[in-house]
Amino acid sequence: MKKSNLWTWLIAFLLGCQNNSIDAASYDGEYPIWNSNVKSQKYIPKQIGGDFEIFFNNHLWNHWPLLKMKGVKFKVDNQTFVNISINAEQNDLPSDCLSNEHLAFQYLLNKREYFNDDFGKYPWTGFFVPNCDASKDDYILDENYRNWLKITKYDSLSNQMDGNFDMRFKVNRKSSTLPIYPNNIWMHGSFSTILELRK
Repeated sequence: MKKSNLWTWLIAFLLGCQNNSIDAASYDGEYPIWNSNVKSQKYIPKQIGGDFEIFFNNHLWNHWPLLKMKGVKFKVDNQTFVNISINAEQNDLPSDCLSNEHLAFQYLLNKREYFNDDFGKYPWTGFFVPNCDASKDDYILDENYRNWLKITKYDSLSNQMDGNFDMRFKVNRKSSTLPIYPNNIWMHGSFSTILELRK
């Protein structure tokens, strides 16, 4: 083998090794990584519980074949709250720790627009990743950005709620085990659902 060919092969080999390595502490790609530096599989998700279009970083949220939305309205101390949750799952069976990404908002139903201070009061606003080991990564609202949720329609009789949102989360990295999620996650999109009443 000629020297030039040998150097070309060696450089290509080293670059290949570099591309296949995972540095959990610094990974900030577009997709989660599930196995051997392979991005999540892409699906066209079936939607249950509402109509919605949601983006994860720069792509449609399509890591699992099912997106399931649930909206709940409930009262605490004579104040009305709403909790919106969207699960990305493998199937419509009871969810397990391996097949679940979870986006949730909780807010006091007293206005049409919500920003960082409104979400910071309630612990259930966030993005949550598969959590089979107790030390799995946490994501918290990144208050360096102007996160917002806007209610575009609310019918108190039918309990239909429509909205748009734009929220950014940053990782509290606790684990280097797969799957590895990006350090920063940007979720934005729109939704329409019928709220359930919880007494």
